[in-house]
Amino acid sequence: MKTIFNIAAAAFLALGAVPNSAAAALEDLGAPQAVAVPEVGQAAVTAEAQQLSEIDLFSYFGYAQTPRAEELAPVKGLNDVILSVDLEGIRNAYLRPAITFTTGAGTKVFVSGTKASNCPNGGNSCDDKDKFFLVLTTDKNQSFFVRAMEIINAGIFASGSKTVTIDGERYVVKVYAKISAPENSRLEIKGPRGVALNSTLKEIGDAVAAKGVD
Repeated sequence: MKTIFNIAAAAFLALGAVPNSAAAALEDLGAPQAVAVPEVGQAAVTAEAQQLSEIDLFSYFGYAQTPRAEELAPVKGLNDVILSVDLEGIRNAYLRPAITFTTGAGTKVFVSGTKASNCPNGGNSCDDKDKFFLVLTTDKNQSFFVRAMEIINAGIFASGSKTVTIDGERYVVKVYAKISAPENSRLEIKGPRGVALNSTLKEIGDAVAAKGVD
């Protein structure tokens, strides 16, 4: 309380609004005391920013490691068919996983992901995370591509979003990164009626993987 009075009286003195009797009392109390303000740990902030730049949030879509091809040794006289796959039945099936939302006009939108072969600058020497896109595919065969690294949100370190217009409605796409548990980072798609989709990246990755063939 004494410190608060000192600071207030000093302010009035600076404005010439304190009478002589109050000024004398202020001198008896001593000079105003400075209040120490704690500093933000710069090292901690820098470390967290570095961790965010190095983490690959989208490795949970199965693109982080490419499986090694297995070599089959030729066997003479063996002509039996060991595997037959209907390619037309699985072509682009990953674009229609179980993660969906519906527009106001009733259009069903599937949420998936894919990786481009090139980087934003046209080359191919960047990290996989810079090649990754979220893909919104409608049941009317429309596709909307959103570069994933442009929609990352992580406190003071990153703030991004992308707006996609479907059926004349605007949908804002964001990813809220969770550095301590990247698989729990969440994709949020917000439309004119509020949040249309809120799902973890792992849930989306698992849904995409379920469309594959063993």
